[in-house]
Amino acid sequence: SIGQQRCGFQSARAFSLLQAVTGNVYLPGSWAKIPMPRFTRSRIHVDEEPIGAEKYPLYYRLWQRNFGLGHGLSLPEAVITGKPYFIKALLLIAANSIVYEPEENRFREALAKLDLMVVMDLFMNETARMADMVLPAANFLEKPGLGYSYAVVQGIPFLMVRNKVVDPPGECWSEFKFISRLARRMGYGEYFPWENEEEFIDFELMDTGFSIEQLRKEPSNGVIFGDVQYCDRAYEDNGFPTPSGKVELYSETLAGYGYDPLPVYEEPSQSLVRTPDLAKQYPLILITGRRVVEYTHSQMRNIASLRVKAPEALAHVNSDTARQYNFAEGVMVRIETPKGSIVMKLKVNDDLAPGVVSIPHGWPDANANKLTDLELRDPVTGFPEFKALLCRLTKV
Repeated sequence: SIGQQRCGFQSARAFSLLQAVTGNVYLPGSWAKIPMPRFTRSRIHVDEEPIGAEKYPLYYRLWQRNFGLGHGLSLPEAVITGKPYFIKALLLIAANSIVYEPEENRFREALAKLDLMVVMDLFMNETARMADMVLPAANFLEKPGLGYSYAVVQGIPFLMVRNKVVDPPGECWSEFKFISRLARRMGYGEYFPWENEEEFIDFELMDTGFSIEQLRKEPSNGVIFGDVQYCDRAYEDNGFPTPSGKVELYSETLAGYGYDPLPVYEEPSQSLVRTPDLAKQYPLILITGRRVVEYTHSQMRNIASLRVKAPEALAHVNSDTARQYNFAEGVMVRIETPKGSIVMKLKVNDDLAPGVVSIPHGWPDANANKLTDLELRDPVTGFPEFKALLCRLTKV
């Protein structure tokens, strides 16, 4: 992902602005306006801003639009140092933070310091093993829900209801059931007036003009709720959703927050140019997060048929790099950064540039996030620098 590097935000802006200046806007094969369903949201008002809002203000609020989200990578600092305030308890739902968050040891330190940590999940994963309490969760076949990511991922304005197929076994609950029951016990019942998921889904759909029953009557349990808008010069009538109504090559908003108003390139936090002394010790570029098609993040590694196809984590390097270090394919190598080291089997892959090491994420026994650094982030979004670190290789 281009977003997982120091200038990720500005790189994404540059790509978008290139589309604009070449006229590729609202045309097939270019920018298109994809309608999104207008869900009704329920939130409990709190006076404090969430963690990370001061350091990454655009992650929290933009142009009077309040996203209401805390910055997840700010969690360890809040727990350990109390800045901007102490966090004493944590509820994690379907989140294996130990494996997929940067700098595993820092997250372990933070989670261990909590007074209470509750994990709700399908499996006893690495993070759940640290919890004070583990709650069994219902899976997607055991609860109803809404599917609307088709507009985000595929550009298809499709909205559907996912029906429950079977009842959850034993004491497994859906997250809606658990959170709503807990909220009522804590005195927040007025914010959770719904008795079940169906009532809550109808509440979410209230402003869309649909109901759960209407969606269920459709052959595919869903509807196309709008049209993809292709129209040359459509923006002349309505403008763009920016303060100026124009495509802003120069962003007054970014300038007002002290960021570069034009897309600029910035060297990674660790590189031959920015940190030459460190590069002498760690001369290779490390890319973490390579996808393995058999798995999703840390999920599905308990499925025997998939483990047969992808039994272990592999570190990919170019054949020139392998020859430089006198490594044969299949040898075990140690990948080391200033934050830690892990061991993987070597795989030669000439799709990579020489001098680059690419490793997958999600393997608990070879956790890429033992190598990453929580403090190295994009200054605007706070996204971690997973795609441009320095490392060294040694044979085990």
